[in-house]
Amino acid sequence: MFFDSDLRIVEIAVLTILTYVIVVIALRISGKRTIADYTAFDWIVSITVGSIAASTIIIEDVSLSEGIISIIVLFVLQTIMAFFSVKSRQFRKHVEGGPTLLYYKGHYLEDTMIKTRVTKSDILQSIRLKANKSPDQVQAVILEKNGRISVIDKITKEGEITLFQELGIEMPKGLNINE
Repeated sequence: MFFDSDLRIVEIAVLTILTYVIVVIALRISGKRTIADYTAFDWIVSITVGSIAASTIIIEDVSLSEGIISIIVLFVLQTIMAFFSVKSRQFRKHVEGGPTLLYYKGHYLEDTMIKTRVTKSDILQSIRLKANKSPDQVQAVILEKNGRISVIDKITKEGEITLFQELGIEMPKGLNINE
């Protein structure tokens, strides 16, 4: 026998349906950001919501109301964090992180690569897949805050200013932005 009783099968089915409906409603209320490209914070919230939903469905000691309250509180917290992230660049940088320059004008930024655990092979693969070029034809490679790697094959002087100032990326030591 797989279940203690037929009643438990029905209970699990009902809890699954109700939990699913609550998660869908919470996702719709919290907005598209919740299901967009994840930052580390978004990913943690999503995993936690999934864990709470599973616990609510399967574990008899977790009531539906406890699960719903936990899920709603997480989405409210995520909405509050998103609000403050939009209002404050400093807050956003601390919570979500920011983009990181990995390669710039023919130079692999080794210290940054070590810190972010990105290898030369990762960078070369991204250059091949996204720009279909060789490294000497690429101006910059950036590890975005969502973990994706962006490749910039051409950059103007104004583009460099935007890259370093508006995105808050530090200028690589020893490299001149006008090279």
